[in-house]
Amino acid sequence: MFDSAMIKQLKQSNISVDGEKTKTRVQELWRSAKPDVKKSVSELAGISNSAIYRNITTGSISAKMAIALGQVLNADPFYLIGEADERGEYSDEVVVKLLKKLGKYDKLLGEQKKAQRKPRTAKAVKKSSQPKSDKEIDDEVKARFEKELEAAIKETRDEYIAKKASGEVDQADRASIRSMSDDDIMLMIRTLKLKAGVGVQSAKDALSKIDDILLV
Repeated sequence: MFDSAMIKQLKQSNISVDGEKTKTRVQELWRSAKPDVKKSVSELAGISNSAIYRNITTGSISAKMAIALGQVLNADPFYLIGEADERGEYSDEVVVKLLKKLGKYDKLLGEQKKAQRKPRTAKAVKKSSQPKSDKEIDDEVKARFEKELEAAIKETRDEYIAKKASGEVDQADRASIRSMSDDDIMLMIRTLKLKAGVGVQSAKDALSKIDDILLV
C-alpha cells in the first residue's frame, strides 16, 4: 500500500478526464464518509479541507487526491477521475497502472518497489465500509456536510486575511480580474454560490450584483 510519504510527492495538477463524473463521484463518497475517515484522507494526502472541497465543487482532482481518496474509501482511482464506469476497488496494482499512464513517476515507482521489499511496520490506513447511496444520506449527514463546507470557506477566507495583513495581498490584487484565467474566475463564482448557499450575506449581495451586470 502506498504510504503518506509517497503520496505527498505526487503532483497536484488536475488529471480528471471527465469533470462532471469526477465532481459527482467525489461528492457522493465524501458526503457519506465519517469525520474520522475524512481526516484520514486529508492526512494521507497532506492536503487541507478547502483543497478537497475544491475537488468537490469544480470536478478537478489530482493524482494525490485520487489515490488517497481511493485508498481510504476503497475505490478505483480510475473511477474517480472519470475514466472507469464501475467504482471497483482500490489496489496498488491499479495505482501503479495510473501513475505509469501519467508518465511522470517512473523514479517514484522504482523507490516504492524497493520499499515494498523491506518488512513493513507502518499501519495500513483503515478502509471504510461501503458508502451509503444518496437516498440513504439522512438530514444529519447533510447538515454535517454543510457545516464542514462552511468551515472550509472560512479557512480560505482566513488565509486571504492573513496574507492581506502581512502585505502579500494589496488592493491592486483584488482588482486584477482581467489578468485571471477563465477557470479562476469560474472558481470565484462557484465559491460565491457556495457561500451564499450557507447563508453568507456578503456572498448573496455579490451574486445579486453579478446578476445585475450579466442580465442587463
